[in-house]
Amino acid sequence: EREAMLDLSLRKLREQTGKANLYVREASFISEEMGKKTEYRVTLQIPSSSLDANRKRGAVLSEPAIQVRRKGKGKQIWSLEKLENRLVDMRELYQEWKDCDEDNPVTRSYFKRADPFYDEQENHSLIGVANVFLECLFYDVKLQYAVPIINQKGEISGRLHVEVMRLS
Repeated sequence: EREAMLDLSLRKLREQTGKANLYVREASFISEEMGKKTEYRVTLQIPSSSLDANRKRGAVLSEPAIQVRRKGKGKQIWSLEKLENRLVDMRELYQEWKDCDEDNPVTRSYFKRADPFYDEQENHSLIGVANVFLECLFYDVKLQYAVPIINQKGEISGRLHVEVMRLS
């Protein structure tokens, strides 16, 4: 049963990775054509649901994600679903761009402004998960601990300093 679960997970991962590669290829092509200076790459990450200490065993250990990089800006990680939604906008914009009159300054400024290729505003992203166990509250013991923050690659990305104690 465990092998069957693993086989199913790997099949699903292979399917999602293939889909992600197709989307990345299309997004990269449109971006390059329109001079957006944005690159897309497929990467793997541990789903945030799998970082939970109470997660189900046998859950998917990895999923494809999209690394988005714009020249002179930081990198972003998008979900496959987010890229899929953005591709709809990219295709529409690309079609309008191909059909437009490039000599019109209003049109030119519209295509510089409309940008489904990259998120300009800073969006907060998950850096990892820290599990703080509260068992010490049963024993009226103060706990001071630097809890490791585990990122979506399964590595320690930092520490969260906590102090837990019962107040009454």
